[in-house]
Amino acid sequence: MLPLLWSKAPLIRGRNATNVHVSPVFNGYDVVTMGVAS
Repeated sequence: MLPLLWSKAPLIRGRNATNVHVSPVFNGYDVVTMGVAS
């Protein structure tokens, strides 16, 4: 059996983003720990 459809999220971030990592639970960025450098 082959999966014909699966969800994907775009992983795009800005240059000033800090603490960026992909959460395997949410299948995307963990926005709670993400910040912006000044």
